[in-house]
Amino acid sequence: MTEVPFYPRLHAGGLARLIDERSEVLATTPWRELRDAYAGWISHGTTGGTKVDDARLDAIRNRLLEIATAYGFPDRSGRSDRAGFDAACAIALVTEDFVSGPDAWRDDVWSFLAAVLAPDLVQWRFDQAPIARYRGGVRNTLQRLWLRGVAFDRGEQDGRWDLLRRLSEDAHVQIIERPGLSASPVIARALGESWLATLETRGAPGLEGITRRAVRNVLVSKQVLSLESLDPTALRAETDRQFGLAAGVV
Repeated sequence: MTEVPFYPRLHAGGLARLIDERSEVLATTPWRELRDAYAGWISHGTTGGTKVDDARLDAIRNRLLEIATAYGFPDRSGRSDRAGFDAACAIALVTEDFVSGPDAWRDDVWSFLAAVLAPDLVQWRFDQAPIARYRGGVRNTLQRLWLRGVAFDRGEQDGRWDLLRRLSEDAHVQIIERPGLSASPVIARALGESWLATLETRGAPGLEGITRRAVRNVLVSKQVLSLESLDPTALRAETDRQFGLAAGVV
């Protein structure tokens, strides 16, 4: 039986103190020093698993920096480099199992990864990064990319990552940063596919507004319909319908 890996978890109070006390030197402080200084705010799972060791955490950090370096890290980057990093990192987070098991769904694990293990990467990706980019959740610098990778993975087929790469930043944000959607990869993926179909039939003008309306419509539908229980064809028909309504063509 494979043991479950337990990753470090940074509690919310510890994150707030770390950002308040160390924000000026966060990007230049070795991660072990940060970990030791805030050890009282860091915990792990206690039963049924094994703590991830420092060698594994070093490997995660080194791989993250390797990806970022390909897109200009540590120098300031432009929009295309940031988008390239986001896509490459999202794919790696999913395919290389940076964080595996139940801990991948824990916000406090992603808080540790962003604020303790790789704060220099966070500050590179988001200049003057607010605390939300460190705090676990849909705006966390790394967790948001993992959620994208999970949601927009088409599986083992040609064009597996085309959806992830072609969605605009606004579409990613509208779909993934809605907690009611990011927790359901099948709905998020259907919305992404409907977005791409709308782009191909209507073009980009006005698509941001259409996307916002369609996403709101789906969130409303989700209150009265069990969208997760629909088969893929029926779910896609529903998201297509909502995009059509939002575009005024249904």
